[in-house]
Amino acid sequence: MSDSNKNTIKIIGYFLGGLIVAVALVIIIFPDSGLGRLYKGSTGIASEEANNEPPTFTIDLDEAATSSTPSSAASTAAADGETGNQPPSFDITLPESTCADNDTKTSDALICQNGEFIFCDEANEGAKTADESKQCRAGKWQTPAAEIVEPDEPAEPEKIELTKVSADPEKFDPTDNEETEISFTLNKTAKVTIEIFDENDDKVVTITDDEEVDADSWSEKWYGTERNTETGLVVEPGIYTYSITARNPQTDEIEDTANGKVEVDYEEVNAVDPKATPPTTPAPATPPAPATPVTPVASVTDRQNAAAMALNNATAGRTVDNGPGILIYGIFPLVGYLFTRRKK
Repeated sequence: MSDSNKNTIKIIGYFLGGLIVAVALVIIIFPDSGLGRLYKGSTGIASEEANNEPPTFTIDLDEAATSSTPSSAASTAAADGETGNQPPSFDITLPESTCADNDTKTSDALICQNGEFIFCDEANEGAKTADESKQCRAGKWQTPAAEIVEPDEPAEPEKIELTKVSADPEKFDPTDNEETEISFTLNKTAKVTIEIFDENDDKVVTITDDEEVDADSWSEKWYGTERNTETGLVVEPGIYTYSITARNPQTDEIEDTANGKVEVDYEEVNAVDPKATPPTTPAPATPPAPATPVTPVASVTDRQNAAAMALNNATAGRTVDNGPGILIYGIFPLVGYLFTRRKK
């Protein structure tokens, strides 16, 4: 045999060997391919087809629960069943019903409730376990989703309230050093005004005016006077109304009011501020002593004028020209003149 023929035989042998190997690999790697099915038909399925008996398969759910993929036996059995003329039958072995509540299997798709496993499927979507610790969501039993809580509407701010309003005593005598104490309680800080009104609703006195006080119990005294002082002018006897007003310090709006009545009782004789020091009656003024009359001293000029008048009014007589009377009328002026000169 020539060398060329030997080479040709070798090439054909190599080709046939490679073809056999390729077919074997296809059957092994792709068992569901045409070659694979042809190979299976020539080995075991043909006998079942000849007997016309459907294949029987067994699936253990306990085994399936331990694996996320079917076993090779189950896969092979399913593939073999497709080639039979009769529908395959399956023997399904369910897990034993001795599970404890809330035990899960198969990646939380099953959960035990009352000794039985329950699937999380569309029919149970949103369902919860008996103790509400698990909920079926998206094919798994999971911790319940947080419930959506609607936000509460903001609560109205607490308003100011006046409580426990009273006056003690309700009847008093300010002329006898008595007073009444007006008490009240606040639930929050407020600006407080306390006023007293008479029976004609005329304001008598303001005890506090927009005084800011904290939440607590408070009291203020009224002494029964117009200026609310112990020594002030006492009001007239009668029924008086005390009014309490509470304002919001931020908005200055009146949020609550309260009032009550007290009685001022005393005898009218004491109406004029008996607590005040009585005024002292002034002593009558001593009349001034009468002035002592003073005799005026005639001046020199007056005496000269008097002498001149006497001389003019003298009665004419025998001695008017040369008698002794002329001496008298001449001497007086001379004496006056000399006296004046002497004093100078």
